[in-house]
Amino acid sequence: MSTKKNPIEDPEVKIENAIDRAESYLEKNFKTLLFGVGLVIAITGGYYGFQYFVAAPKIQTAAAEAYVAEQYFQVDSFALALNGNADFKGFSTIATEYSSTSVGNIANHYAGICCLKEGNKEQAVAYLTKYKAVDGIAAQIINAQNIGLVGDITLENGDTKAAIALYVEAAEIENDFTAPMYLKKAGLAYSSIDDSAKALEAFTAIKNQYPTSVEAKDIDKFIGKLTK
Repeated sequence: MSTKKNPIEDPEVKIENAIDRAESYLEKNFKTLLFGVGLVIAITGGYYGFQYFVAAPKIQTAAAEAYVAEQYFQVDSFALALNGNADFKGFSTIATEYSSTSVGNIANHYAGICCLKEGNKEQAVAYLTKYKAVDGIAAQIINAQNIGLVGDITLENGDTKAAIALYVEAAEIENDFTAPMYLKKAGLAYSSIDDSAKALEAFTAIKNQYPTSVEAKDIDKFIGKLTK
């Protein structure tokens, strides 16, 4: 990783601690994006098709377990949501015991975030990478976030180029919320290794492709500092 000075000096655009950014993002946006286990199951049901109907009793049981875990997740009791207790199974157990179902799949995503919030980056990556992307417009946000969170951890671990590749992959899942966010993260990461051309490309993509996004509101100042 280059030790050269970041060409963008505004503190707002410096590469921050990746986990801090991930936590800030989760606290501000995640609970409104994940939609709740019930809706995610509805989204992913078509993806699993035949299995969903054949294994309906198993999925219903898994959904009931996941619903309880999600309630703890919603009130920031991440350790309980992850591990459960004598009364209910946590996301880690659900992900393992119901791995062949849509509920088990989304439990990997939840479990990864719980691990991240608890400070266990290695285990977080293990769960996040087990999550399988699903079809559907609404699910795209979760798919992109899953990749982007691994990118955040990778960036903090010092592998900027690998993190950029993940941000670019996440940004390729086109939607007005996560795509511009990960384009901006990619642009900032490019800037941190003095790749101004790629940084400019990422920032310009936000301006041209997602002009109504939050990131587009001040993107001209990032572009301007790279085109002086």
